[in-house]
Amino acid sequence: MKPADPNGAPGAGGQGGDSYKSYTVSPATRLLEKRRQMYEKQEEYESKKKESKQAELEFRDQEKKLREKDLEIQESMIQFSVYLQENERKKQKADEKIKFEKNLLQEKEEEYVRKHKQ
Repeated sequence: MKPADPNGAPGAGGQGGDSYKSYTVSPATRLLEKRRQMYEKQEEYESKKKESKQAELEFRDQEKKLREKDLEIQESMIQFSVYLQENERKKQKADEKIKFEKNLLQEKEEEYVRKHKQ
C-alpha cells in the first residue's frame, strides 16, 4: 500500500479503504479565493453604487421639473386671480352704472309725467 499524502489527497494511500479523502486547501489558495470573493463583492458594490447615483440624478431631475411646473402653476393662479379681481371690479362698475341710469331714467319718467299732468 502507498502511504497517505500528508495533505490528504485522494488516491495517495489506502488507509481504511477510503480512496477519497477531503483535500486540505493551502492558505495561499484560501487567500486567492477570498480575494476573488472580495473582488466580486467590490464589483457588485460599485455596480449598485453607480445605479444608485443614476437613480439619484433622475430623482433630482424629476424634482427640478416638478418645482418648475409648480412655479408655472402658481404664476398661472396669480394671473387668473388678477383676472377674476379685474372682472369683479368691472362688474361692480357696470352694476353701479346700471343702477345710476335706472334712477336717472325713473327721474326723467316722473318729470315727464308731472309735465304732462299739468
